[in-house]
Amino acid sequence: MKVLLYALWAVALILVNKYLIDPLWGQLLFTFVTGGAVTAVATKMGNSK
Repeated sequence: MKVLLYALWAVALILVNKYLIDPLWGQLLFTFVTGGAVTAVATKMGNSK
């Protein structure tokens, strides 16, 4: 279940990066921050069950 959730978020991030964010550093920073946030949320959701 966690893997599927992470895969969906990865696809969403790729689409956002490709179509909404142009600068390379903006892409890297956005991906890093959002990926970290998604991982933290997924971890908390996994621990609460």
